[in-house]
Amino acid sequence: MTRSLGFGWTLSLGAALFSVACSGADAASIVPGSSSGQASSSSAAAAAAAGPTLFDAPSSTKATPDSLFGLWGGELQPVDGWQYDIRLRLTEGTMTSAQRCTSPDGATGGVASVSASARIADDTIDVLESKDDAKTVGAVTCRVAVRPQHVPRCPDDAFTLKSKCFELSGTQLTLYGANDLDKEALTKIGD
Repeated sequence: MTRSLGFGWTLSLGAALFSVACSGADAASIVPGSSSGQASSSSAAAAAAAGPTLFDAPSSTKATPDSLFGLWGGELQPVDGWQYDIRLRLTEGTMTSAQRCTSPDGATGGVASVSASARIADDTIDVLESKDDAKTVGAVTCRVAVRPQHVPRCPDDAFTLKSKCFELSGTQLTLYGANDLDKEALTKIGD
């Protein structure tokens, strides 16, 4: 089973803005993931260096409301005792996704992170390349992956089903999957 953030964090990576997974020594009873490619060495090194710092306290508490640009954070719903702490940094030309996971017995894996080329505007998030990363600490492996896709802002219509889109309200970013129930809310941590 793989947990994906954004669009389809059910059992498939389908239309996820980015996906995360954790696994451990007993992969049959926890949350195994797979990685189908690796980031290039230079971008992988940059993402690896930036990833852990995304979990540090921000140097400024400024968080501009109603702007996609900045650092977002949240936690996915735990699965079988596994906890997922996630970060998403959006700039005009880059999307950096990171996650760290904690096993049911409290062991924390490394921080997996990728930086991908992207076009970020008020009404769209366009991911322009595929990237994968996995980090193992002890028996715990954390993974993150992104794939090319176009994610529009959700229609401003209470009668329209929210599917594979995002809503931005103040310092809350909600990513929708296949339907209104398939969603994840992130809080803006800083600019």
